[in-house]
Amino acid sequence: MNKEPFKRKLLDLAFSNHGSQWLRFLRAHRWKPEPMRRVHAYGVGLPRPGTHSIAGLLGRSLRSEHEPLAATTLREIRLWQQGKRTDETHRTFLLLRDRHLGFEVEASHFLVYSTPMLAELFPRARFVFTVREPASWLDSEMTQNLVTDALPGREWREYEEHRYSGRVRPGETPVLPANARLFPLQAYLRYWVDHCDRILKAVPPDRLLLVFTHELTQRVDEVARFVGVAPDTLDLSSKQLDSNEKRRRGDAAQEFGRDRVVQGIREICLPWIQAQLPALIPALAERGVA
Repeated sequence: MNKEPFKRKLLDLAFSNHGSQWLRFLRAHRWKPEPMRRVHAYGVGLPRPGTHSIAGLLGRSLRSEHEPLAATTLREIRLWQQGKRTDETHRTFLLLRDRHLGFEVEASHFLVYSTPMLAELFPRARFVFTVREPASWLDSEMTQNLVTDALPGREWREYEEHRYSGRVRPGETPVLPANARLFPLQAYLRYWVDHCDRILKAVPPDRLLLVFTHELTQRVDEVARFVGVAPDTLDLSSKQLDSNEKRRRGDAAQEFGRDRVVQGIREICLPWIQAQLPALIPALAERGVA
């Protein structure tokens, strides 16, 4: 009998709004010991910059998955960020989630808020941080937001609404898109900075590999060695990032106006990039922003 669906349901119940009794049960039983792993790594890049590719590249020889247990995890992160879960409860959730999943590699952009805890809970874990420059990232993320808004479930959309809420400052006039299903320009760009800043601050430099998305194809061997596997074990057929992005890309200039996009990136993102990621400036220059 395959017990995995049952265990997954237990984990979901444990952290539902009515699951306190299940939480006590799981804390007592911890249905699995700490997984035996050859390596332990997380892909914690921005949404849409290559986390799917990281999971796929390493999935040939390792237990690897992209955004597992998403609905439960998204809900728990959102409730924790809203102050409806304590730090201790969220820490327990991360431990139980790890015991259940047991992956050697997980690539999930939504773990950005949990990364400080993950780095502490798993001191041997390594983190691959994929970054796309903000202009092209904005095009791609808007497309994904429209896809998410059309999904039958609400978990992803509610998480996106949480992610982008409160990022337009008091007294600031929001730069709104033509499509009302998207978010203000300032919200996107401040999230981009916030995500990048959180990861760089949360993970010790010797446990973090930063990879610009436009360089991923040339750096796959480096990714393999950093994680701890031989480059010849990679699944190179999973390198679909460039082709996928060419097929699916929005147009921020059309939604917000090109001048506003350029001005927004220069005002919100560029000062941080110049201070923390100056190597990204040539990619911005190619987009006519830097």
